[in-house]
Amino acid sequence: MRGDLDAITLKALEKDRSRRYATPSELAADIGRDLRNEPVLARPASATYRARKYVRRHRLGVSVAAIAVALLVSVAVAQAFELRRIKRERDRADRVTEFMTGMFQVSDPSEARGNDIRTREILDKAAKDIDAGLAKDPELQAQMMHVMGKVYLGLGLYSKAESLLRRAAEIRRSALGPGDAATLQSQYDLAGALNSESRYVEAEKLSRETMDARHREFGPENRDTLGSTQQLAMVLGNEGRYSEAEKLDREVLEATKRKFGPEDKLTATAFHNLGWDLYYQEKQTDAETAFRAALEIDKRAYGPDHPEVFVVGTGLANSLSAQKRYAEAENLYSELI
Repeated sequence: MRGDLDAITLKALEKDRSRRYATPSELAADIGRDLRNEPVLARPASATYRARKYVRRHRLGVSVAAIAVALLVSVAVAQAFELRRIKRERDRADRVTEFMTGMFQVSDPSEARGNDIRTREILDKAAKDIDAGLAKDPELQAQMMHVMGKVYLGLGLYSKAESLLRRAAEIRRSALGPGDAATLQSQYDLAGALNSESRYVEAEKLSRETMDARHREFGPENRDTLGSTQQLAMVLGNEGRYSEAEKLDREVLEATKRKFGPEDKLTATAFHNLGWDLYYQEKQTDAETAFRAALEIDKRAYGPDHPEVFVVGTGLANSLSAQKRYAEAENLYSELI
C-alpha cells in the first residue's frame, strides 16, 4: 500500500499508544477521508499535499479552470505578438515616410532653385541616402534598394541598377535566407541587369542558380521558376547558344500553355523568345509562326500601340525580310514606325 493508505496503516500499528488512533472510529474516519480524497490525519498536511487532494476532489472544475486560464494566456500572448507586429509595421511605415520625404526633398522649390528636377536626380539622391536612412531595418532597406534598382533598370541605367540589386540580394540572403522568394527575386533581377550589360557569363551563372533554387523551393511549373527558365534561355541566346535556348523556351512554352493558358503573358513571352531562337538558326518559317502567335496575344492584351507589340512586331518583320518577303516586311516596318 502506498500514499495515504500506507500512512494510515503505519499510524494504526504505532507501538506508542499516544501516536496510534485512539478509537476504531478515528481509523474509520481517516479511511473515509482517503476515499473522499480529503487530507488524512495520518500524515503531515503540507500545502502541496492539500492542493493535490483539492484537485482530485474537484477534477472537472479544476480542468475547466485550467483550460480557461490556458485560453486567457494564449489570447494574451497572441495580443502581445499582434501589438508587437503592429508597432513594428507602424515603425516601418514611419521609416518609409521619412525616407521618401527625404528622397523628394530635392524637388522642394527652396532646394531646386528654379531648376527642373528629373527622376534620375531623385533616384541618385535616394541611392546616396539609403544606407544611413534605413540602416536600422535591413529588410526594408533591401526592399527599397530592390525597387530603386528596378527603376534604374527601366531607365536603362544598368550599372546603377546592378549595384543596388546586388546589395538587395546580399541583404535578403543574409536576413531571409537563400531560398526565400524575395531573395530569389533580387537575384533574378540582378541577373537581368548583368544580361543587359552584356556580362553573359555572370548572368548565366546567377540565372541558372536562381532557376535551380526556385525549382527546389516552388516546383518546376511555378510562375517564377518558368520566368527564371526563360531568363536563362535569353542569356544563352545572347551567348549564341541558340539550340540550347530553343530547348528551354519550348519547355517553358508547353508548361505555360498547360498551366496558365494560351493567352497568358508568360505564354506570349515564350513564343517571342522562341521566335528569336529560331530566327538566328535561320528557321524562318517556324520563327514567323512563333512571332505571329506572340504578336496576337500581346495585341489582345495591351492594344496595338504598346512597346511590347513594337518589339515582337520587329521580330516578325525581320523574319519576313529574311524570307525575302520584302513587301510584307516593308508594310509592317512602316506600321511599326
